[in-house]
Amino acid sequence: MTSQSTHPITHWCSNCDAHFRLDQVRHCVPVPESPLGEAEVLQCPTCGSYQIEKLLEADVQHCTVVFRLSGSREALGYFLSELETKFPESEPEIVAVQSGNALHQKRDGE
Repeated sequence: MTSQSTHPITHWCSNCDAHFRLDQVRHCVPVPESPLGEAEVLQCPTCGSYQIEKLLEADVQHCTVVFRLSGSREALGYFLSELETKFPESEPEIVAVQSGNALHQKRDGE
């Protein structure tokens, strides 16, 4: 689950603050005046904006995120499957699972 993604997130829409792979924002449009007959444009698939910026490359390829979810075990399973479908190339790794409100308990104990 920790393999490198072949299509990393490389672009950001400054209009809607969404992040995408290049293949998700790259489009070719007809331009009769162009020698090739078309031009490449970057457009956000979420909001349609052309305010797409290339992200800076970073040496670190891992990010740890904490989610606090309430609900049944089935709801947690649904959340994890949705996470996997939203980022199919990322192959997220579950590092730890805790039941109860561990962060709240730590705060009260300090």
